[in-house]
Amino acid sequence: MKKILSIILILFISILLAVPAGAASITAGNSDSSLLPAGKILTVSAPPSTTGSVIRLARLPGGGTVQSTTAVAGVQLIFGPYEQSERFTVSCTAGTITTATAYKDPRPKIVTILMANVDYLLSAAEALCDILLVTGSPSGLAIIAPAVAESGISRIYTVRNGGGDSDDVILKISGGTGVTVGTGKTASVYYNGSDYARQTADATN
Repeated sequence: MKKILSIILILFISILLAVPAGAASITAGNSDSSLLPAGKILTVSAPPSTTGSVIRLARLPGGGTVQSTTAVAGVQLIFGPYEQSERFTVSCTAGTITTATAYKDPRPKIVTILMANVDYLLSAAEALCDILLVTGSPSGLAIIAPAVAESGISRIYTVRNGGGDSDDVILKISGGTGVTVGTGKTASVYYNGSDYARQTADATN
């Protein structure tokens, strides 16, 4: 009996270790409630045709009305970081929504984006980086970055277009128009509440 319990315990621990901290997959008709610690970012990823909602609850149970409700419709969203811990409930009505949490490293982080003649969707980890180094063949196509879900919080990227096909690259949200960065150019862009907009002109550096 002890041996069986030991095996079950080992299997349980293995399952826990295999799931990234703060990660969850929410299928249609289900929801997930969690506490987002101060300083962390919540990323909500919804593939096309996936719908649901993200509710930012009162900070304390029974502490009042919800702080915000954000619709999810086939886009990637970022919440936070916040100065205090926040409570969230993510619900899925169609498809599968994936959530992940991570601390935003205060140091600038760089990620290389290898494009191959198709739009490139930033992963949750890539979306937390500050500098996007574009290589490969951008072909005038787009990097799809997350929308920032709540007012008063923005997101800034530095985009370096080092693609080898002498063509532009676009940084935008899903369904947006975004900012076009020319070949061999670098520009800073920011989220303005509806899409990414230009912060600096293209520069050769």
